Amino acid sequence: MSEQDGPAEQVLKRCLSDYLRCVPAVELAYLVKVSHERPSEHQVALCLVGGMKDALQILQSVGTIFHELFRSTENLDILFLTDEQRIEVSAIANPFYKADDSRGCQPN
Repeated sequence: MSEQDGPAEQVLKRCLSDYLRCVPAVELAYLVKVSHERPSEHQVALCLVGGMKDALQILQSVGTIFHELFRSTENLDILFLTDEQRIEVSAIANPFYKADDSRGCQPN
């Protein structure tokens, strides 16, 4: 697992941050590279802390944002982290989004 932070990912992070400001239940968001069954194959994952009560809406909205930016053949895993997973992810990546009450929600 490692942080995903190239030029294309920076654009994605900005768009996702704009959206997440309108989702008060999400506290933190990370974009990391993960491997599932085969260590040689990596997938990008959006890892969220909080937001479970709005999970379906978040999944749909993030999917729309992602597919507006990337080819339809690209995929983004979305994970709602447990406390243990959050600790593991925070050891290798910085959150690109942190909830901040002083920021206003400005939907696109």
